[in-house]
Formats: sequence, C-alpha cells, structure tokens
Amino acid sequence: EVVMKQVLKKVIKYFFNLLGFNITRIASTHKTENNNTDFYTLLYSEESLKKKYFYNIGAGSFLHKYWTNVDIISELYDRSSHNIDIDYDLMKLIPLPLPDNHAEIVYISHVLANITDEAVLNIFSECYRILKPDGILRIVEADIDIYYNAYKRNDYILWSKYPKTE
Repeated sequence: EVVMKQVLKKVIKYFFNLLGFNITRIASTHKTENNNTDFYTLLYSEESLKKKYFYNIGAGSFLHKYWTNVDIISELYDRSSHNIDIDYDLMKLIPLPLPDNHAEIVYISHVLANITDEAVLNIFSECYRILKPDGILRIVEADIDIYYNAYKRNDYILWSKYPKTE
C-alpha cells in the first residue's frame, strides 16, 4: 500500500508537470487550534484572510472561516441557514458586486452544468475580472475531463454527443 501511494504521487506529479504545474509539499509550523496546518496563513496575506478574498460561487451551505459564499437567496437557500454572504443570481448575467483584481481564489463546484451557456460565459468573465493576476480559479464538475478534451479539440458543439460517465 505504501509503495502504491508513492507511485500514485509520482504519476500525479508527472502529469501536472506536463501541464506546466509544479506540485510541492510545504513544510509548516503554523498550526490551528486542532493542530492542523493552516496553509492559508502561509500562502495569503492577513488582509486577504480577514476580508475573505476567497469566493465560493454557488456555495449552498458551505462554511469556512476565510471564504465568502456567493449564492442566490431563495426558498432553497436563505441567508441565515446557508451562510450566504453575497446574494447573486448567476442567471441574471450581471457583474459580481466585487472589485477588480482582488480575489485570491474563486471556487465553482457543480454549478456550471445547471446554468445557461450565457451565464457560464458571464461568470467566467467575472471570475477573470475579480481574480488577482496570480489568482486561482478552481472548477469542479462531473465529466469535466470530457469538457476539457472537447475544449482542447475546439469541439465545444459536440459536448452533448459524449455519454455521461458514472
């Protein structure tokens, strides 16, 4: 099992290197109250942490001390029980109520498949606008590999022809 984990780590590092990314372990003495390494304090400024310049779009009930939740307040998600900080309807195609070039990370999980193409283009444009030049956009979607490969082939229109994987 230990050998398998080491092989898996090397394979993952190899593939990320092919994509131009470098995976590095960060040694830390920064500990939180649960004795876990708090990587946010290592990587980001006190201002970014205090002002929560980390945005979870379509957050639902997500809660993290450094993150700002962006979602629509509705019957399904109300502000008090779902920790919504910014009431934002992706389908309205309006700008995010945030300044340019200040977000450290924008995270979008299992949202894009549920909105129109126009809304996807709008939120991507808005993410680009609010992210710092070295900011991170993380997108999690089912079948993301199919979409990414179609994008690489400039084959967007054929996305619907690919079967869903389970």
